[in-house]
Amino acid sequence: CPACYANFVNVFCHLMCDPNQSAFQQVVSERSLELGNVMVADKIRYHVSEHFAQASYDSCKNVKSGNTEAINLICDSLDCDMDDFYLSLGINKYTDLKVFYEIYNPES
Repeated sequence: CPACYANFVNVFCHLMCDPNQSAFQQVVSERSLELGNVMVADKIRYHVSEHFAQASYDSCKNVKSGNTEAINLICDSLDCDMDDFYLSLGINKYTDLKVFYEIYNPES
């Protein structure tokens, strides 16, 4: 699904490449690499608006991959909702970088 793919890519492009990262994410902790005096983030807090988080989840939740929903390939929960999806997206076995997505309502 093009909308699902675009939303998914958007999350990671903002995480890694956005020139205004400091406006919506903070480094929670960092560690040094064994190669020398290089520090890398290992935990990040990433603020995502509730509207975007729900819309991106909704654009992906019914996309099929074989006989299952594609979202279940990412989500660790059997009854995956938006919160479960972002938790699984941020903390998983595929990377040492842990991303804590904080869903917020900008109108509150």
